[in-house]
Amino acid sequence: MSKVVKNMVKDIMRNMEMVDMHVHLHDANYGGELGEVMSRAREQGVGLIVCNATSQRDWGEVLGLAKEYTEIVPFLGVHPMYMAGRSGDWLEQLEEIAGHNRCGIGEIGLDRREGAGDEGEQDEVFISQMELAARLDLPATIHCVRAWGRMIELLGKIRRPRRMLFHAYGGSAELVKELTELGGYFSFAATMLDERHRHSRESLAVVRLDRLMLETDSPDLIGPDGKRLYFKVVSEKFLRNEPANVALVYKGVAELLSVGEEKLKEQVYENARRFLAGVVDL
Repeated sequence: MSKVVKNMVKDIMRNMEMVDMHVHLHDANYGGELGEVMSRAREQGVGLIVCNATSQRDWGEVLGLAKEYTEIVPFLGVHPMYMAGRSGDWLEQLEEIAGHNRCGIGEIGLDRREGAGDEGEQDEVFISQMELAARLDLPATIHCVRAWGRMIELLGKIRRPRRMLFHAYGGSAELVKELTELGGYFSFAATMLDERHRHSRESLAVVRLDRLMLETDSPDLIGPDGKRLYFKVVSEKFLRNEPANVALVYKGVAELLSVGEEKLKEQVYENARRFLAGVVDL
C-alpha cells in the first residue's frame, strides 16, 4: 500500500472514529460482559479507549486488556483514593513497567473529600508520579476533586509532564487558561449533559478546541435520563456506564459549542493523537 493510500485510509478512519479518553474497563461491574461492551462501542464508532488503572493491584489487568483489545490504551498509576496496599517499591515497579510497555501515567491526583485519604500522603504519591511522567516524557491523566488550590500550588513547584489531562474537569472556568498554559487538556463526561451542571458548561465554553477531550469515565458518570444509549442496573443507586455512550457526549457537546459533530470528532481525534504521542500510533 502506497504512502498516499495509507494517509487516505487514516483520514477516513479519523472521520469515523470517536475517542473515549477515560474509562475503567477492568472494573468488577463488567463481570463477564466486557466482550459485549466492546462490541457495542465499535458499533457506535468508538475507535480508541483510554483505560486507567487506579491502584498497583490492577496494573497487570489493564495491560492485559490492552493486549486483548487493540482499541484500548493503558494508563497505569495510583489514584488518591486507592493508595492503601501498595508495596514499598511501588514507584520503582511503575517505572520499570512504564519503561517496558507503551502506556501513560494515570489515574493520579488529589481528592479532598472526607475519607479520601491522608492529604500529605496524597501529595507525596501524586508528586512522585508526576515527576515519573516528566522523566519518561509520558502523558498523565489527573483526578482533582475539591483540591484545585493545592493542585495549582503543586503544579507551580514540581517537575511536571508536558501533557496533562484533567479528566471529568470540575475546576472553574477561571482556572482553564492557567492550566492550559501549564500543558493541560480538559475532558468532559455525560454528566455535563444535565442542564443543572452549569458550572461544567461554563468551563467547557472557555476550553480551547485544541485542548478538548471527551470521555465516559465508565462504569461511572452516566448521563441523565434520555442521555443514555446503553446501561445496566447494578443496584438501586448505580447504573453501569460504558464507552458506547460517548457518542451522546459528542452529540451534546457539539450542540453546546455550536460545531458540527464530524468536525468535533476530527478535532478530538487530533487532540488525542498529540496527547498520546509515544504511547500509541495514530
